[in-house]
Amino acid sequence: MRCNPVKRFKERFYVIWTFQDHSAAVTDQKARILAIQDCKDMDEENFVAEMRHLPFVHSANFGKEKLLPLDLLNKIYDFKLQERFPMYVFA
Repeated sequence: MRCNPVKRFKERFYVIWTFQDHSAAVTDQKARILAIQDCKDMDEENFVAEMRHLPFVHSANFGKEKLLPLDLLNKIYDFKLQERFPMYVFA
């Protein structure tokens, strides 16, 4: 089925843009899975730590606004936060 690759992509990477919708435990779990299974060049612990910290930075800088993945990435660069979130930027 043609939609299966899209579905698998969404299941793997959705933690990157839905972190506001999930508990810290779910975000940690999905971030670990992504780092281990799909992004071998990522540091698992750093990525999980970034994903734990991202909701606080997002709230402080962008409020409750839900951003699309590319928009969030652009905001991270606009606010010069890419050095704080290198694994997120990499993912």
